[in-house]
Amino acid sequence: MKTICCSLSLLAAFSVLHAATPDAIRAIEEKAAAFAKLTPAELDALKLRAIQTAADLELVPPKLLTDIPEKYTRAKLDFAMNGGVALTPGGRLWAVWMGGEDGPKSYIVGAWSDDGGRTWTDTKLVVDSHLKDNRLGLLQLNICHQVSNIWCSPDGKLRFFAYQSAGVFSGRAGTWEFVCENPDDAVPRWSAPRYLFPGGLHCNPIVLKDGTWLYFNDYEPYGRENFPELLPFMGCGIYATRDGVTLERRGFARPEGTWHWAEHMAVERPDGTLWMLLRTGLGLMESFSNDKGCTWTKPALTKQLKTCIARFVLLRLASGRLLFVKNGDVANMAPKAREKMSAYLSDDEGATWGEPLVLDERSGVSYPDAVQFPDGSIGLTYDHNRGRDAEILFARFTEEDIRAGEIQSKGSFRQAVVVSRRMEREKQRKLAK
Repeated sequence: MKTICCSLSLLAAFSVLHAATPDAIRAIEEKAAAFAKLTPAELDALKLRAIQTAADLELVPPKLLTDIPEKYTRAKLDFAMNGGVALTPGGRLWAVWMGGEDGPKSYIVGAWSDDGGRTWTDTKLVVDSHLKDNRLGLLQLNICHQVSNIWCSPDGKLRFFAYQSAGVFSGRAGTWEFVCENPDDAVPRWSAPRYLFPGGLHCNPIVLKDGTWLYFNDYEPYGRENFPELLPFMGCGIYATRDGVTLERRGFARPEGTWHWAEHMAVERPDGTLWMLLRTGLGLMESFSNDKGCTWTKPALTKQLKTCIARFVLLRLASGRLLFVKNGDVANMAPKAREKMSAYLSDDEGATWGEPLVLDERSGVSYPDAVQFPDGSIGLTYDHNRGRDAEILFARFTEEDIRAGEIQSKGSFRQAVVVSRRMEREKQRKLAK
């Protein structure tokens, strides 16, 4: 009797499903028939609405993990693209970089060093997609975190900037900020994420002589048809703040037709002029502002500095000199590959540059970021063979080392390992023997 009742229940359920199915299928057929009649303009509008709706998922606040799952530990990481490095008031170095891939499945990881960069902890923070398996159900819509940086602001707070986008770039994307008020403690505490602006923040902010902080907003016109209302915001932009809370949008430089992840940086000259350098598909370009970033000259190719299409470092040192780090061992020549990570000094506001200190002569070295220690020495992170060796490396050197063209100062060193897939594999092979 029990079996009969169960069978009758199943039959009834199937009957309800069967009765509902024709209506559901009919609705799909009617929608398909209506779509078949759409004009090209109407079809484009339909696609745009779908893109904008899906891209709204990038506005869901990302999560920062400090209880690290095993797949994000240094033994498991298999890709490393450098993000940035910061120095806290207590002397701790923080480094962040991208794992996963240089693409839509990327995520951000970070670690710290308490011995000046010689040794580094295992993973201490992770920001990965808020969607399970980094996708929307079975659809290949990845919420990616392809750009990051980290900076210690004048108020002593550590600010971690994380890019988030539906796909590599939805046409809008956005930069989120996490703030840590105790970055030197054993258990750092991070704030909830705060949305800053569309686009990314590739390079560290700077502080002007009047105390203003400038954030470099890289908002490029890829996918601009998806959010046409944001076209006025696109460019190599500047946001200003004095407290890290209230942001003021200032001017944008636009190298028309030559976009290539600008990753722009700027320094303030003694006369108050801002000198900006930006990466483009044609080469390194420069732009100038005489009103603290509100307006900029049209970007033009530089003559005194050239590099391959890659990220660089431009930094005002405590001595007043300028530091430039790029690929290539000649200042005004661009190598064909990302090789010879080299540091240069200028005593005349970038008009001329001395001979370099080659920090890593190998190929496959890229994406440097630098910080200066209170003793005047310089710390630099960069990546090496992102996909194969998956290394983030750290160098510490002085202005004297650069002038000498070699590491000779006490406390200077090269190629300290932050993370290395190659070394982890070597460890595993040794353990297996």
